Amino acid sequence: MRDKVSSNLFVKNLPGETKSADLYHTFAGFGRIFSARVKYNPNGTCKGYGYVQYESKDDADKALNAMNGETFKGSKITVEHFLASGARTASFMKYNNLFVKNVPRKFTDKDLIGLFKPHGEIVSAVVIKESPDALENKGFGFVCFKNAEDAKNAEEKLKNLSIEGQNLFICRALPKEERRKQLREERLKAFRDCNLYVKELPEDVTDEKLKAAFEVFGKVVSARVMLERRQNLETGDTEMKSRGFGFVCFNDKQEASAALMAASSQPILGRSLYVVIAEKKEDRLARMASPFPMPFSGPRPAGVFPMYGMPPYGFPGPYAPPRLRRPRNVLTP
Repeated sequence: MRDKVSSNLFVKNLPGETKSADLYHTFAGFGRIFSARVKYNPNGTCKGYGYVQYESKDDADKALNAMNGETFKGSKITVEHFLASGARTASFMKYNNLFVKNVPRKFTDKDLIGLFKPHGEIVSAVVIKESPDALENKGFGFVCFKNAEDAKNAEEKLKNLSIEGQNLFICRALPKEERRKQLREERLKAFRDCNLYVKELPEDVTDEKLKAAFEVFGKVVSARVMLERRQNLETGDTEMKSRGFGFVCFNDKQEASAALMAASSQPILGRSLYVVIAEKKEDRLARMASPFPMPFSGPRPAGVFPMYGMPPYGFPGPYAPPRLRRPRNVLTP
């Protein structure tokens, strides 16, 4: 029986042009592969990581030992055993790489090492600069300890330490992909109920046109038309075309509500648009899968009803009483 966890490898630092077939052919020489896939961005480029599932753990171990640290299409890749979500969460509790913020601008790498060295053996320490020749750093850096215990001890001892009038901020250094995910979640939380989903857009609309059309209702933080690749039947070339929908994010809820009300009573961009409060994908799928009517999670102006279900009791609006079904097998004159 195949061990799905121990025979599964996680490969990161992949170049943007990597395809699943490239991953398969690169790792096929170490044993029989059950599956190989990379994760893609919406524009078709690789997100920088992928998975290789072998039939046996021994083959996975051979591939890991041979390919970890090797150069693949000009990029040095990292290969490690895939961890299930529970084990991955537990592993995050132990870390040896620290992110240090509010570092004095005149600090050098040696200054950073001198500050953290009393707390354990340091593998590397660097302050980030605009360029190698810059005289000042950008106010932050990274310190990597050999042992996770030393990193945790340094974090506890040095956090909020005041240097030149600023308190150090120290935390676990997040991988780039995880940091992007965290920033995205923070942004979604900050602009909850300010983000509108706009459908039935004209084919020629751009981000700039969409933003200009909604700026009359308030300050637009961002406007984006969702695109997809389509093949031009005449030239055979692939082009990026509108998918007919997009998102408009306002600065506050009142402006988003005003735009939502206006869209229900007047044309925008020369046509009637379908506009609702944007939902997270998980919330939308849960609502659609529910056997009972579920309203949208965000606030909704008067007169605009949820997609599913009737208006709530006491709410003015059209209502038809249920039709009574005639009993079967009853003779009527």
